[in-house]
Amino acid sequence: LTFLPQHSALCSHQHLIQPPLSNTIPSLHIRKMSSFAYNSHSHYNNSASGPAPPSSSSNPYHNNSFAIHSQKHANNLSNSSTSKKSKVKLHETSEERDRYDNMAELYSLILTTEKLERAYVKDSIKTDEYAQACDDLIAKFKTFKHILGDINIEQFMAQYKMNCPAAYNRLCLIGVNATVEHGSGEKNNSGYIVLETTQHFITAMDSLRLNMRSVDELQPLMKVLVEALNKQSMIEFPAKRKMLDWLRDLNGMRASDELDEHQVRQLLHDLDNAYNEYGGEIKKNQGS
Repeated sequence: LTFLPQHSALCSHQHLIQPPLSNTIPSLHIRKMSSFAYNSHSHYNNSASGPAPPSSSSNPYHNNSFAIHSQKHANNLSNSSTSKKSKVKLHETSEERDRYDNMAELYSLILTTEKLERAYVKDSIKTDEYAQACDDLIAKFKTFKHILGDINIEQFMAQYKMNCPAAYNRLCLIGVNATVEHGSGEKNNSGYIVLETTQHFITAMDSLRLNMRSVDELQPLMKVLVEALNKQSMIEFPAKRKMLDWLRDLNGMRASDELDEHQVRQLLHDLDNAYNEYGGEIKKNQGS
């Protein structure tokens, strides 16, 4: 009866004086246990169902191995995300950079013109505000087109999937705002407007007779003539449409281009016919 307590006490005493287990295990044995803990963790993660992985309290080596593996995985993810977010350079020289900047401005200008045309059709903007804004956009468009040189606007819009038919018509085909093309809708047949229109006719014809051939000299003259004609909504005659057609042709040409002899003779002929028809319509309106 007395042996069991003494034996228990002896065992407890031996346990107290025995060195810790970790100090008696060789280092090779520790590494094997660490590898076993890591493999066990991978086995538990890969299995669809099974016993829960050992807790950190029961296996101190498991935490260290898992922490190292998690840190490596986090570093790989960080390096991968950094490489994905790296910027792609579109240019290598300053000239290429300027060209891409101008193309970006041209893209935004076309979109702005499309929005402006739709706003004007919906009466979301006043006529005078539209005319001023549209003239400004047309002038900038011609500037960027001249800077970019050989750019094809139709191919440019197709390449960047720009569905802007109104802007293409206004910028590339017409070249003037809608109030110049169709008139502002205001009736103005006063004597001053008639005198002004007559003066624009005479100035344009005299300029051609003085051997003015370049587009940048003739286009402003045709523009003010068409504007004056469209201010008079009650005056309509067949040759009036030809004046607008000539203005479109000039807007589609470069400023440095010149009309050849055949074009000059045709334009002068159309101006003379339009001038005579305009005078006849003025007499009819005065008689009525």
